[in-house]
Amino acid sequence: MTLQPAFPNYTREKHFKEVIVEGKRPKIPRSWPYVEKNLLERCWSANPADRPSFQAICQLIKFGLPEETYDSNRSTGELNRILVIQMKLTG
Repeated sequence: MTLQPAFPNYTREKHFKEVIVEGKRPKIPRSWPYVEKNLLERCWSANPADRPSFQAICQLIKFGLPEETYDSNRSTGELNRILVIQMKLTG
């Protein structure tokens, strides 16, 4: 999405320690839509059961997300509800 490496100056050892062992993740820009941020964070979950399936991710990419999910006036609860519905439909 940013087309930039997440941790460009990390050595192999530092990457293993901070990303693999400690679970460090790149910062997501505030300008990104909530649904995209939420999807990335769910994909990064330490618990595999909490991650969306590859099929669900492909469906979201293929069919896109409704424009209403990008409405900055919506509450977090509304956006979560929309995302749950989308994931049930696609996965």
